[in-house]
Amino acid sequence: MVWDYHVVLLVRRDPANDARPPATMHPVDTDPELSAWEIWDPDSSLPRPSCAREYLDASFPVSDSIPESFRPGFRIIPASTFLLEFHSDRSHMKTQEGWRATPPVWQAILGPHAEFPARRAGTHNLDAFIDVSTNFLGECLDLKGLQAWISAAPSQSDA
Repeated sequence: MVWDYHVVLLVRRDPANDARPPATMHPVDTDPELSAWEIWDPDSSLPRPSCAREYLDASFPVSDSIPESFRPGFRIIPASTFLLEFHSDRSHMKTQEGWRATPPVWQAILGPHAEFPARRAGTHNLDAFIDVSTNFLGECLDLKGLQAWISAAPSQSDA
């Protein structure tokens, strides 16, 4: 399966403040190097949350063997920036006949600081977010770059 884009939540967890009983934790949860980052993906069959390293290994097991144009790219954006800058009326999810799929139950994100072409047209700036070949917002990385990013010391990464 190849997605044109997919959104997940990457969260830095503080194991020291984890309220779960140790007996319920996965072994990687007790290794600070492995468990510093989690990925929440509601469309995945993997656990929620998943250790970021395990999620990436399971989700992209053959990345090096696929054509470069299909290899994953990632845009890392702080949640606060995303909520301010992203703007979508969900028109990209519609056809003339109606919805391509049932829209999410939450309200559309209509960021107040979104660049004006999206706001003026009343549509979306999704294309700018998913094009990882442009210097739009955040940091764009390939799979190896993201793996290195999540392995960096927390003080070196700001998400």
